[in-house]
Amino acid sequence: MKTEKLNIRQIIYLFLVVMGTVSSVWSQITLEAPHDSDETNYRWFNASSPDSILGNDFNFEVTEPGVYFAKYDGSFCGTNASSYFILTGSDSDSSQVTLNLISAVGITGSVIWSDPSLGTDLAPTVIATNVPVTYQASWVRGDFVKDLPSFTVMSLETPMIDSDGDGILDSIEDANTDGDNNPATNPTDTDADGIPNYLDIDSDADGIPDNIEAQ
Repeated sequence: MKTEKLNIRQIIYLFLVVMGTVSSVWSQITLEAPHDSDETNYRWFNASSPDSILGNDFNFEVTEPGVYFAKYDGSFCGTNASSYFILTGSDSDSSQVTLNLISAVGITGSVIWSDPSLGTDLAPTVIATNVPVTYQASWVRGDFVKDLPSFTVMSLETPMIDSDGDGILDSIEDANTDGDNNPATNPTDTDADGIPNYLDIDSDADGIPDNIEAQ
């Protein structure tokens, strides 16, 4: 049985700040909510739309960056979430995540993080990588200590896609001028023929296929 820590709305709106912009094309991963035999009726949410149910199992597949969490109804456990999954983009700006506890425990609050490098910082910034890392803080008030929900932070990798089959990845053929790492938005079209480079096997219209030029 799991012991819940704080009101769900506090967690969603006060704990997390994910910085940077993210793309809409990503690899797929599966999230798993903490579970044992007495939890049922899982409901997955994205913190950006906390009233929209995304799934109903303790496993949930995601392909978009966001802050995800699962609530559940169990005979003893209540309905709050005890773990949050922060998925970011893989670029340097998107991968910075600030775990802001100030609004939840107060500016004079005291916390201790499970990661010693974070010390007692109420709003530490961590860097997401493609390896999931879980952070958890304990709220300390005198002799009173309460574990706060855990946060698993991870960056999503842009999938290796070669839409035109020329042996050159879409992410390489696109100049990414809009900074979203998505070739389909504001695509590069070198020869201005209406076919984006990532779909054009001869993107500069010189009569030499891109896969030959790349060699």
